[in-house]
Amino acid sequence: MKQDWQIRFHARSGQGSKTAAHFLAVTALEQGMEFQAFSEYSADRTGAPMRTFCRISDKPIRTHEPVIHPDIVVILDASLIDSIDVTEGIPEDGMLLINSQKDAAFFKDKVDFEGEIHTINATKISLDIVCKNFPNLPLLGAMSRVSEIISLRTLKETVKETYTKKFGREFTERTLRGINRGYEEVK
Repeated sequence: MKQDWQIRFHARSGQGSKTAAHFLAVTALEQGMEFQAFSEYSADRTGAPMRTFCRISDKPIRTHEPVIHPDIVVILDASLIDSIDVTEGIPEDGMLLINSQKDAAFFKDKVDFEGEIHTINATKISLDIVCKNFPNLPLLGAMSRVSEIISLRTLKETVKETYTKKFGREFTERTLRGINRGYEEVK
């Protein structure tokens, strides 16, 4: 099993990519791994394009620059594909995980990428279950299914511990259902 992962998130400010990277990192920590998670903003306003980076390893991480060659690119807003090269630096054996109602075949030609592409309508899941547009955690549920990085059980335990204290039991339970649906519905 691979033990060094580099993940890059493409999102718009306010969509939760920073929170997703945080939960990804904390879940990795709970699994005994080292981590880094940080964001890079192009503008400090809601809706502006941004990138968030996460590194996970079984060894200490010594580098601090942005993720240049990601193993996985998570796209929280598919409209960014029209204006940003989301595949920059990703190797042929990398993976794209895209929040979209469209299937992977649609994006295969659009992004000119031969690697693995998975889609999930995380926005719909979030609106249906959480009643807010937070596609980030259903996407992490999907990531736990299509990659070896994090376990679904550990992710849910991490979210439950953090969210119950911060947002209460009802919101937390809805969020956990969203994570489960992300895991189940990824294509």
